[in-house]
Amino acid sequence: MSLTNGRPCQETKTLNEREEQADVVFTGTVEKIYRKSPERSFILDYNAVVFVKRVLKGDRKLQNNAVVVSGLGNRLICQSIVKERDTRIFLVTEMGNGFLQLNSSLLRISVPNLDLIDAVIKGKSISNPKHILSKKPTVFECHSTIFISNDFMLI
Repeated sequence: MSLTNGRPCQETKTLNEREEQADVVFTGTVEKIYRKSPERSFILDYNAVVFVKRVLKGDRKLQNNAVVVSGLGNRLICQSIVKERDTRIFLVTEMGNGFLQLNSSLLRISVPNLDLIDAVIKGKSISNPKHILSKKPTVFECHSTIFISNDFMLI
C-alpha cells in the first residue's frame, strides 16, 4: 500500500493483469512535463516527453526515441507522479493519436523490479500480488556519508 495525495492507495490489479493490459512496457526518463489547464479535468493529469531507453514489451522502434505519455499525475493511479529526469518503468496503452496513455502505476528502476516485470512479460505468474510493493530502505554510500532512502521497491 502507498499514499497518493495523502490517501492510502492500493493497486486493484495484479502486476500480471497490468502488464497484460499494457500495449507497451518500457524504461524511460522524463525529459519535459507539459501541464494541462486545470479547467480541462478534475483529475489534473499532465503529459510528458519521455526518452525511451529500453522496450520490454511492444514496438522496439520506440527504443532510443522520445515519446509523449499522457495520464501522468492522475489521482486514480497510485504511482503516477513524476518530475523531470525521473527514470521509471512505464506500462502504457497506445492511443490512436500517437500518444501513449499511462494505464497503471509507474515502477521505480531497480534490479528486482526489472527482473519481476521481465518474468511477468515472459508469462510467469506472480502468486502473491500484495507483496509486490514493500517499503524497503535503500542505503547509498558516498564519500563516507551514508544516505538512506525509503523508496518503494518490488521484492
